[in-house]
Amino acid sequence: MKTLIVQKLNHLERDYSRYIAYVYALLYCLLFTMVNITVKTIPSAGALQIFFNRNLLLAIIHVFINPMFDAPLFVGHISRKAQAACHSRGYLGFAAIGLTYYAVCALPISIATTLFQTSPMWTGIMSWLLVGEQFTIFTFGNIILCFLGVLFICRPGVFGISISIEEAGVLSVIGIIACLGSSFTRSLVDVLVRKGGKSIHVLTYGFYYALCGTFLSVPFMIYDYRGLPTFKDHLLIVFITVLGLLANTLQARAFQLERAAKVSIINYTQIVFTVIADMILFDRKIHTHEVIGMILICSCAVFNICLLYTSPSPRDRQKSRMPSSA
Repeated sequence: MKTLIVQKLNHLERDYSRYIAYVYALLYCLLFTMVNITVKTIPSAGALQIFFNRNLLLAIIHVFINPMFDAPLFVGHISRKAQAACHSRGYLGFAAIGLTYYAVCALPISIATTLFQTSPMWTGIMSWLLVGEQFTIFTFGNIILCFLGVLFICRPGVFGISISIEEAGVLSVIGIIACLGSSFTRSLVDVLVRKGGKSIHVLTYGFYYALCGTFLSVPFMIYDYRGLPTFKDHLLIVFITVLGLLANTLQARAFQLERAAKVSIINYTQIVFTVIADMILFDRKIHTHEVIGMILICSCAVFNICLLYTSPSPRDRQKSRMPSSA
């Protein structure tokens, strides 16, 4: 059964690699939204305590499933470039989460969410600088329009973000720096996965992330410790661990298959999923400005994918340059 699934996925990725990446991207955005919503329902444990428990369980799961999919736990036998990519995925992934938690505590959620969504801009720039990928005017325009959609949904200060130290205070200014640092770090992780190529198994990336996150989060877990979670909360932690495993795997694979800047645009759909989930699960009324923002984001995401069909692939462009035989 496992072999059949892997073979089917390999065939799909081989024949439709440029399209399946967007399916993976939409799925991991939906899964991350489900994780975030579930975390809100675990009151007996702190966020950093949940983060530690999830990473510890995730590392244990990887120990068992990686051999099943021929994915090495460690990459000591591979090139130094591959080792650096895996270690960077672990350490930078933990740094991004840590900065995210601090920023959410120090800033209003609307401002924090808005600043987090600058990530695709950093991704486009770094993929151009580090990987040499194209960062076209169409991709940049899509990112700007999606970010405008985020502004409509979050409305930080009704389209005004004040970063004046006198008005915001030092804590908020540090929170803004942490928020931008988290956005930049997450983008760097995605670009490094793209730069590492397909030679590194996505489950190997996941194991390094879980292992580094487990050890590095110990002091923060102790600081945020609120007692042992209940049995129900343990079940929820297992649930978000499985969702996180799937989401991290799909995310890494999506960036391996398609240009980083284009995949990162799909990340904006996560905020759309969040608004819809709030409406369905928490009976929250959606306002007109949120509808406008969601339409902007969804339209740009569709245009981003449709542009893929109208533009030739690198392989097609290479074939078009080859001289035809007489």
